[in-house]
Amino acid sequence: MTGLTSKRAGRWAIWFLILCCAALTALDFTLHKHGAFALEDEWIFYGWFGLLSSFALVIVAHIFAPLLQRSEDYYAPHATASEEHPAGDLAQESADA
Repeated sequence: MTGLTSKRAGRWAIWFLILCCAALTALDFTLHKHGAFALEDEWIFYGWFGLLSSFALVIVAHIFAPLLQRSEDYYAPHATASEEHPAGDLAQESADA
């Protein structure tokens, strides 16, 4: 079998991302940065900033979730399954071909 299967493609993508992260981390040691703030010139600042920002996003989502969630039967009064049907509509029909 030739070509990439989804399992092989997933492994390839993970290794590619690991290689990119390692290369960018190595470049962080060699390149001189010109940040607008002194904190931006610190070692692996952008990696730590991204990690902490993603943690903060998850925490904020957990805080706001109860405020924004709807109840399970929020749409139930408007659903067609909850409508009353005449008894004639509920009879079983035969389909002869």
